[in-house]
Amino acid sequence: MPANDREVFEYLSSDPDTPIEIDLLTFAIFAQERREWHRLFEEQNGHPPSHAEVDNWVSQITNWRFGQMREEAVRFFDNAAREYLADEMEEAKEAVFQNTIIREVKAAGGLWRQLFLALIAAILAPLIIGAIIAVAISYDKFYPTIGSVSEHMVKPPAETPDKAAPVPKPN
Repeated sequence: MPANDREVFEYLSSDPDTPIEIDLLTFAIFAQERREWHRLFEEQNGHPPSHAEVDNWVSQITNWRFGQMREEAVRFFDNAAREYLADEMEEAKEAVFQNTIIREVKAAGGLWRQLFLALIAAILAPLIIGAIIAVAISYDKFYPTIGSVSEHMVKPPAETPDKAAPVPKPN
């Protein structure tokens, strides 16, 4: 574990996977915590800490805490970069969006595509409408309704000569 400021910087910058910007920001967070601890020590004890006391405090910082400082540095860097580049990122998004719209409009408005869609519509529309009409006309023949069944079931009685209407008498 690091025992002083120089060793802390060497410890933080020894990770080859971490960019130097993050290492520097992590060291700045460490320096801010050391400053706050220094101020608190002075308030509690009435005198500034000695070099040995500062080194003792540094040696008590755990790897976990250094990891937390590094994560805080990453968040800080990310937020700062996003804020700094917000206008440029918005312009880039808008440019991509505009390019996408233009490309889609050009693709949709192509002559061959329009001709293909018109041909498909001209062929399929009459076929579909004709099929619907044919189904509607032949529906009653293949699937009788209640009305057509009742017409076939009830037949009017045939008229017989004895039940014929009386012939009126001449005066």
